[in-house]
Amino acid sequence: MTIVDIINTKRILNLPHPTTDKMIINAEKALGLNFTKEYKDYVKHFGTIVYYGHELTGLNTVKYKNVVYLTLKEKNNFDIIADDWYVIEQLHIDGIVIWQSSTGEIYQTAPGSKPEKICNTLAEYIQLD
Repeated sequence: MTIVDIINTKRILNLPHPTTDKMIINAEKALGLNFTKEYKDYVKHFGTIVYYGHELTGLNTVKYKNVVYLTLKEKNNFDIIADDWYVIEQLHIDGIVIWQSSTGEIYQTAPGSKPEKICNTLAEYIQLD
């Protein structure tokens, strides 16, 4: 199953706002990194999603869910974030942030703790619920 197929199995609470290749390229340039293919496919089809209490970052969305804005903001809050990581989700619980590396792995950070790998892919993370 593709990332789009997996997301389509969820009850999405917002209307999709697909993005363009140009928006993705501009976001990658702003962050100085490359998104994974699955993240690009996700934002191309949906922009961002809200499902089952999760609010994933994306593009073509409000500031508090925008991957560029949140990644730049959260990188200032954590000293040990790799240059190629971008925010997937702010949990709004105890400062926990979910990140994806440019190679696909998903990590969780919390203030005062080292990053912890929690999944191998975004698709795996979305399927946790």
